[in-house]
Amino acid sequence: KSGRVLVVDASGRLDQIITPVVPSGLNPLSLAGIAVTGRGEIWLSDSANHRVMLLDRRGEIRGVIGEGVPSAGEHGLNTPAGLAIDRLGNVLVVDRLNGLVKQYSPLGVFLGALGKGHLALPQSVAIDEADRVYVSDEKSATVAAFGADGAYLGSIGEGKLQAPYGIKVKDGLLY
Repeated sequence: KSGRVLVVDASGRLDQIITPVVPSGLNPLSLAGIAVTGRGEIWLSDSANHRVMLLDRRGEIRGVIGEGVPSAGEHGLNTPAGLAIDRLGNVLVVDRLNGLVKQYSPLGVFLGALGKGHLALPQSVAIDEADRVYVSDEKSATVAAFGADGAYLGSIGEGKLQAPYGIKVKDGLLY
C-alpha cells in the first residue's frame, strides 16, 4: 500500500527502495503486479490508476501503458493486475476488469490480447518454457491455459480451487 518497491539481495539484506513518483491528478499508487526484465528494469501494474509503468534500475519511469482511467482498447486498461515477461522481453498484463491478458513489446507497443470469452476475473499470469500462458481466474476458480499462439487450451482446477490468485511456472510445474 505504500507504493514502494523493496529490492532485497540473496542474503536478505535490503539493497534498494524504489518509490515511483505519481503524476499530479492521479490516485495514490496501488501496486498489484511486478515483473523484472533480464536487464533489471521493473514493470509495475498500478491498478488504481489503470496503468502499467516501466522503471529503470534507479526507479525512474521510462514508459507507461494505460490511459490513467478505466478503458478498453489496445492501450486502455481497467484495473491491471499480474504481470509476466516472456523470453523475448514482451510484457503480459492482466487487464482484470476487461477480462483479458494484453501483450506489449518491451517498448510498450500493443501486440495482441488473449482470453476473450474465456476469462471472467483474471488475476495473475505465468509463462512456461514452451511459451504457454497460464492465467488464474478468481471468479471461475480456475487457471486457464493458452498456447503460444494465444489459442485457448482449456482450464485447470474446476471444482478444486477457491479464488486462485498468484501463479508461477518453474521446471515444468505450475504452482
